[in-house]
Amino acid sequence: MPTSDGGDRPRDPVRGPQPVTPPPPTPRGARRGQGWALVVVGIIAAAVVIAPRVAPRATSAALRQDLSPEQLHAPARPADLGQWSFIEKQGGRPVAYDPCHVIHYQVRVGVGPLNGLNLVKEGIRRLSEATGLTFAFDGMTDEVPSLSAFEDPNKAVWIGWAGENETDLWAREGDVVGLGGSSSVVNRNGRRVYASGYVVLRPDARLPPTFGQGETEGTVLLHELGHLVGLDHVPDQNEVMHGGVTHFSGESWGPGDTRGLWQVGAQQGCQ
Repeated sequence: MPTSDGGDRPRDPVRGPQPVTPPPPTPRGARRGQGWALVVVGIIAAAVVIAPRVAPRATSAALRQDLSPEQLHAPARPADLGQWSFIEKQGGRPVAYDPCHVIHYQVRVGVGPLNGLNLVKEGIRRLSEATGLTFAFDGMTDEVPSLSAFEDPNKAVWIGWAGENETDLWAREGDVVGLGGSSSVVNRNGRRVYASGYVVLRPDARLPPTFGQGETEGTVLLHELGHLVGLDHVPDQNEVMHGGVTHFSGESWGPGDTRGLWQVGAQQGCQ
């Protein structure tokens, strides 16, 4: 896929989870472009499988089903328009969160925008609307994720801002403005489901702290939330899941984004 500055970079193939804990997640996407184009990057959604028999502590929180199938509210199926892609698949189906599991999340604004909490809540609202997944806000946190953040599948999803001196993630990933992904566990049916993850945003004063067309904090947030629930990059610059945030970026999900989010959402039923 072309980078935002017009160059072509080779892509590594997406590798599925392995039965043992691998090295830290591999970065995906391009680096920051020159000039006005900012580039966001997602991480491979946790190439870590934590089988219940190996980590029984994962069964209590990470694998709990909080909702019955009758309580799910899947959005209507969108038209098959645009471009969408998934980070991982199992048996031809995307690896995703179990729709019957409530996804708990915490927020850290830190050195981010003053309205950071409101931005996150609005981003989660849009994500829930597009997927039918259920989210629960567990309050603010002072914790900052690191390269070992995927080790505990029972932790709430972390969403927020962290500077270069606050986490080792930036040292590994380089000059990017966002990271997002989830770790997976194996449920009682033998399916990999996402259990927890993070969305880390680099504070950048050039990004207006709002949702809107082009290069905004809201666009970067939506992109990384897409990675969180399993969406991968696509070549189309009109989709939020394009690897670069540019003036082509829409103020909300594009048609392909919407189609992909529907597929990883409540329409799956309980897993």
